Amino acid sequence: VKQNPKNDSIIIQGALATDFFIDEKMWTNILNNVLGNPKLEPVDNTRPIYGKAIREMAGKELGDKLVAQLNLYGAFKKVPKEVRHNIMFSDVKMYWDKYTKSYKSSGLLGIGVMDKKQVNKYVKGHIQLTRKKGTEKLSIYLELEEELWYFFEYSNGVMRCVSSQPEFNAMITDLKADKREMKPENKAQGPYSFMLGTERTKRKFVSAMKN
Repeated sequence: VKQNPKNDSIIIQGALATDFFIDEKMWTNILNNVLGNPKLEPVDNTRPIYGKAIREMAGKELGDKLVAQLNLYGAFKKVPKEVRHNIMFSDVKMYWDKYTKSYKSSGLLGIGVMDKKQVNKYVKGHIQLTRKKGTEKLSIYLELEEELWYFFEYSNGVMRCVSSQPEFNAMITDLKADKREMKPENKAQGPYSFMLGTERTKRKFVSAMKN
């Protein structure tokens, strides 16, 4: 984390682990398109910042072993549960936007792990984390190609998902409402569900991030 008091700026370089419930077929669809794209650039997993993140997630003993594997092979021998996340961004730069009061990503997004699979690819996209008046919003846009993208936006217990792929969107609309809900495990957790988002919202988000 670097803070510059002169211009009131904050820049964060690190890793970002995200977990949210959607149907398993939807994850498979995303993963297959990422792994099946030979044009995506590989991520350098030997970066010290990523190693630090792995140690924080897995603990020092296991973390040291995993970092040694990354330095030697460029990947884990097997993804352990300690670093297994729906999407683990292994290389992401975030900066504080004082006008929107949000953290925004800058540059390419390095995806290290998706659930049990290692990806280690860079994709175009944007991440924004906003908190206003106690309400949090997380937006993630992934662009694998110009006409192949995924957009997720979470707020108030609802995750809205939409893609350029009709089959991905159909996976959402074909599910019954109770299959798109996750029951809270305790009182501290609120209700959660996912539903089909709109391309208009995605366009508005991407335009705002570029500006």
